[in-house]
Amino acid sequence: MPLPTDVVEARERMERADAALRADIESDQPTDRGRRVRLIDELQIARDEYVENVFTAQFLLVVAKWQRG
Repeated sequence: MPLPTDVVEARERMERADAALRADIESDQPTDRGRRVRLIDELQIARDEYVENVFTAQFLLVVAKWQRG
């Protein structure tokens, strides 16, 4: 069974945010503290959205199974 679209999109957003933060950390450029904080915030928001979407999808699946009997 494929994952719901919102879960896939949230996972992709989380992966992009993680990659951006890793690239910033690994770069040889001087650290821009404001940029780093924004990247960390974006990753946390994306992670929270992903977790929320996964739990919602699981809940809806359980409800659908329960309704079928």
